[in-house]
Amino acid sequence: MALISTLGLNSVFYSVGVCSLFAAASVLLIHEQDLDEKIATGLTRDQDKQVKWTELFRDRTVLLLFISVFAFHVANAPILRP
Repeated sequence: MALISTLGLNSVFYSVGVCSLFAAASVLLIHEQDLDEKIATGLTRDQDKQVKWTELFRDRTVLLLFISVFAFHVANAPILRP
């Protein structure tokens, strides 16, 4: 609120842009040797077989996320109609 009262309503958009630049620049701080693609894809160090994308539906948390995103878009569909 202090930012808006001092610099006006447009300052919100400028601050989002600045924070986005900081977030994008922070990606440059990640070292390549710190990344492990095998673990990032859900495999353990001993596992070589990749998990199929249909396995996502067996996890209740991911399934609830998919349903929630679908319901959100269905709920907003009437707003888009002219």
